[in-house]
Amino acid sequence: MGYTDIVLLHFYHRNHRYGNFAPVTDGGRIFCSFYAFIGIPLTGWFLLTVGDALQVYWSKIRQYTHRLTVKIPYEFARRCGHFIIYTILILTILLLIPGAILMFTEGWDFHVAVYYCFITFSTIGFGDLVAGDVHQHSVVIWIMSIAHVIFLLMGLSIMSMALKGIGKSQKTSFKRAKMVVRVLVLKASRNKTKDHTPTTLPVDMNTLNKSQV
Repeated sequence: MGYTDIVLLHFYHRNHRYGNFAPVTDGGRIFCSFYAFIGIPLTGWFLLTVGDALQVYWSKIRQYTHRLTVKIPYEFARRCGHFIIYTILILTILLLIPGAILMFTEGWDFHVAVYYCFITFSTIGFGDLVAGDVHQHSVVIWIMSIAHVIFLLMGLSIMSMALKGIGKSQKTSFKRAKMVVRVLVLKASRNKTKDHTPTTLPVDMNTLNKSQV
């Protein structure tokens, strides 16, 4: 698949970096264009599919989060609590745990490994750091290449799941707010109609008969 296959090819050509790994011949550029034209949509479809499959776990996380914050009296405070929990969870899964693993496998400092994870999962890809450069044995390079591809796919899928889950919750909140606004507008229009309803004064029939005579 597009992005991850390019990363895998990078490990085979270990002297290159994300920023300057590019085709130099006309044939290579044509092949790269068609390869990206097919690979990028397939990669996006794969990430969305895995993200949809992981939505079950995201729903469980949301339910557990709501149970933790249900006793908070204010809606705004509850939303802040949800945001804090989601942020800590996403940072732990995407940055802290992978950073700790890369700290041991690559020999980097922890903050450098976390920086690498952020640059990778945000698809910035400066190329100043590349996992796998410390390994020289061909078998180790193959194993680390496959592990790195799985690492990228799972990380991007989790990010897709989180963004989709947050988008769903925001969409639900927007629909709820829209319904509240509709109810308020309907009540206001009804009150306005009542205020403009003409009032009928009581008529004394005896007085009306005398005036007709």
